[in-house]
Formats: sequence, structure tokens, C-alpha cells
Amino acid sequence: MSGEGGLVEVKLISFPLRLYERSMEHWDGLMREFALLRMDTAVPGQVPGRLLDLVERLEATYSRMASEGDEARDRALAEGREVVDLTYRVPPGAGQAAAELRRTMAEADEYCRSGNELLTVARPEEIRLFGEWFLDQFTSQLDGQPPRSWPEWRASATTSGPPGT
Repeated sequence: MSGEGGLVEVKLISFPLRLYERSMEHWDGLMREFALLRMDTAVPGQVPGRLLDLVERLEATYSRMASEGDEARDRALAEGREVVDLTYRVPPGAGQAAAELRRTMAEADEYCRSGNELLTVARPEEIRLFGEWFLDQFTSQLDGQPPRSWPEWRASATTSGPPGT
């Protein structure tokens, strides 16, 4: 649904707050370790640098638009809630950015599994699925599909494999 200024609403239904927190702990560790690797001139152009560059670009482009949804998420966390419904207003091109991040995160998981002597491991299955659901909601809803709640999406991922893989 298009809103003001050509922005489109993306709804995240039954957003699992505790899983989000675990996901962010993993994300923070990965970003710290990849930032250290990027300083090593032996890895230019590899996954760590590409992921960090992509994240910087996405934050510069979309962080202002995410503030309303992020604030609602943070209030729900402070209230001790388990789930919350969130709404983000983003430009139509955000779906392509989400798809690019999803592909790059899959590469990062593979990089973590490849034995590069990293402390950070590939995302555990539930965190990987949560990340795929989160990004899938942006790509699919911006492509005209209705929102799918985390429990609904998760159940379908269990029975038929994650959508879009």
C-alpha cells in the first residue's frame, strides 16, 4: 500500500522480540569481526568488506525511514513483550536492497563456515530463518504480496523450505 511521498508500508506481523535480540547479538559480533578483517589488506573485495560496505550504504539510505518501526520495537522490548506488530514506510526500491542483503548474508554464513579462523560462527538455524523472514517481508510486500506473520512464515519454512531459496 503506497503512502505519503511514494513510500510503501511493510508490515512485520508477530515480530519475535527475543529472537530479534539473539539475532542482533550475532549480528554485532559478525560486524565487529568483519570490521577487523576489512582492515587486513589481504582480504579486499571479499565477503567481510562487501557486507560492511552494503550495510553502510543501507544505513545511509534507509535508517531515517526505519526510525518509527524501530522505536515501536524498542518500546515493546522495554515493556517486556514477546512479540509486536511493526510497520515500516520505505521506498519501493528497498525490496532490491533487502534481496541484496539476503544474498550477502548467505555468503557471510558460508564464509563463517569455511574455516577462516573466525570467532563468529554462521548464523544458527533459527536466527538465519528469522533474518530470511525479515528480509522476505520487504521483498515480497514491495512486490505486492500480503504480509506473512513470523509464525506463519516459519511454519511454511519448516514444511517446504524457506520461501525464496
